[in-house]
Amino acid sequence: MSATVADPCPRAGRPSRSASRRPGAAWRFWRSPAGQPPWARPALLATAVVAAVLYAWNITSSGFALYYSDAVKSMSVSWKALLFGAMDPGATITPDKIPGSFVPQALSARLFGFHAWSVTLPQCVEGVICVLVLHRVVRRWAGPVAGITAAALFTCTPVVASMFGHSMEDGGLTFCLVMAADCAQRALLDARLRSLVLSGVWVGLGFQAKMLQAWMVLPALATAYLVAAPVRLRRRVGHLLVAGVVCLAVSLSWVVMMTVVPAKDRPYVDGSTDNSAFAMVFGYNGLERFGIHVPGSVASTGSGGAARGTRPGGTASWRAGGFGGAPFPGTRAPGNGVFPAGGGKAARNGGTGEGTGSARPFAGGRGGPGAPGGGPGGMDAGPSWLKLFQSRFAPQIGWLYPFALLTLVLGVWWRRRAGRGDRTLGGLVLWGGWLVVVGVVFSAMGSIPHTAYMATLAPPLAALTAAGAVLMRRAYRAGGPRGWALPVAVAAEAVWSWYLSSFHPDFLPWLKWLTAAACLAGVAAMVLGRVTRRTRSRLVTAGVLAGLAGAVVTPVAWSASVLDPAYAGSAFDAGAGPSAMGGGRARAVPGAAGASRGGPGGDITTRLTADERKLYAYVKSRQGGARYVLATDGWNAASPYILATGDTVLPMGGFSGSVPHPSPGDFTALVRGGRLRFVLLSGSGGGFPGRGGTAGATGRVRTWVRAHCAAVPSARYGVTTTQAFGGGGTLYECAPERA
Repeated sequence: MSATVADPCPRAGRPSRSASRRPGAAWRFWRSPAGQPPWARPALLATAVVAAVLYAWNITSSGFALYYSDAVKSMSVSWKALLFGAMDPGATITPDKIPGSFVPQALSARLFGFHAWSVTLPQCVEGVICVLVLHRVVRRWAGPVAGITAAALFTCTPVVASMFGHSMEDGGLTFCLVMAADCAQRALLDARLRSLVLSGVWVGLGFQAKMLQAWMVLPALATAYLVAAPVRLRRRVGHLLVAGVVCLAVSLSWVVMMTVVPAKDRPYVDGSTDNSAFAMVFGYNGLERFGIHVPGSVASTGSGGAARGTRPGGTASWRAGGFGGAPFPGTRAPGNGVFPAGGGKAARNGGTGEGTGSARPFAGGRGGPGAPGGGPGGMDAGPSWLKLFQSRFAPQIGWLYPFALLTLVLGVWWRRRAGRGDRTLGGLVLWGGWLVVVGVVFSAMGSIPHTAYMATLAPPLAALTAAGAVLMRRAYRAGGPRGWALPVAVAAEAVWSWYLSSFHPDFLPWLKWLTAAACLAGVAAMVLGRVTRRTRSRLVTAGVLAGLAGAVVTPVAWSASVLDPAYAGSAFDAGAGPSAMGGGRARAVPGAAGASRGGPGGDITTRLTADERKLYAYVKSRQGGARYVLATDGWNAASPYILATGDTVLPMGGFSGSVPHPSPGDFTALVRGGRLRFVLLSGSGGGFPGRGGTAGATGRVRTWVRAHCAAVPSARYGVTTTQAFGGGGTLYECAPERA
């Protein structure tokens, strides 16, 4: 086999070892290796501009992420909350995640003020950097054409186009992993320990953004280094051990900090029942997702088990296919759903929510995207090894599955006899291992809460597809049996695109016909070229380009649809195209001028309603020397006051409502010591739906408050109805002597 066919990475496309060691060369995006064509830089600039436009187009109306926006607000007004990652300004409890991804958002909000655009801005910047870095990685491996192609394909992946335009943790994770791949590849090419250690640092920072999900790329990075690094085995293993220790240290830095700092000096760790960061990270957000319970962790989603929100006794608090339609307690907005009704054009602020009055519904009507095969908003219906190929996830991430998988299989087969240190094989192992490991883990998960998780599959899919196009194109022009790989790949893409388009037949119905026509013309031209042995003719070249363009035109169109807010997804979850969830232009909420839309959960605003302002003014004027201006029975009732004021509101029970913080003893101590005077009890509990109302520590606190504290008539602070406070909530005043 000739080198022309087998190796898509010509030496001219790679920087020399001496050149790569020149000061600053490793960090210059615009440094051109020898032999790079003159169009490469303008093409990269154009790709970066397109990415910036897609990601930032709706930045002013991108909204706030449900629950996590509270943590960003708190971290932006309190340095202690920023250090420990607390979800309330008083730094009493953390979110149910490591808060690393919220740090850039909080710093941006501290610098520019707390707005939807300032919280989203870091993700937009991270997205553009990902495009540039991915280009550099693939260019080193497969040449400039593949580099530009990979950057463009990544930019136009639907879930990516939506994700980087909203404030969610997955943007920071994807950024860190792409940076890790860049450093790992440099280490692979030159066997440099420094680069491998930097790769471990980036994976560790990714762990701070999304915990165990970051570690899923480690087998691919390590195996690629073992396969292709040009040094002896002993040195390769030693380098990996050093980098692994560094990665572990960076990954566990927050867990260690929360373990060694005394509990009285730091926030309580949500997601755990024993104030354990380890239980939250490795249990609640780790093994619990596979049905394996870890002592000390709040029960999460298990394989074949109940989803989060299950009531004691096993009754799920929302339907298996979605969130049902039960209103979120303690929220406010018009009583309409926020999920589109599934299929076709996503309804602007559509759905058929069941909330009334000021209750803000969490989900739309039955049959919406939460149902199996629905949009990205709902939980998937349960464990399924085929979930990545079905209607919820595949249209957001999977348009390039056939091309990428064929590239991986054929590339490894063609290079099976290559000696150790083969760079082409090393790249295939890196990106292919990443794709396979992450895909298998996601398939094995009992339930995937958000479509945004799929974004970590975008870099390997883009890299493999781009390199495969170059590899197969060279094989096609060289002739022989391998030359049939390109027409087969294009034909497979045409069939697969038709299948995915069938899930949403009303969305750009002409698009699937355009894709089929372009791919058919390309395949026909390529077959004709093989039969006539004129694979280099202009007609055949045009046919090849038409076929390749047809293979990618549909995901490009889906990604471009984010320019319409109705198709742009939401801060709750990523999603472009007709299955986008929570789309809709920003709109004011009655009584909350200048409010921002948030997507699912209704209108997440930065302004209090008129009734909430009256209640807040009342308790603030009587706070005195109390540490907390107000306590609520859950995060959701506290959220409006945290977002609007940044004041020390105490959310009891955490996200799930079942976290034993504060304990009844701690609560009475706060009252007795004069550090807490007012408590707002919502009508149905202020935590996650189905929790936080009657059982556990928070339930006992609620009972104690009703028995020992004085209810404050709403007329005393100028409110004629208490419907705004959790569907019939009541304000209580707790005197120290009553404790």
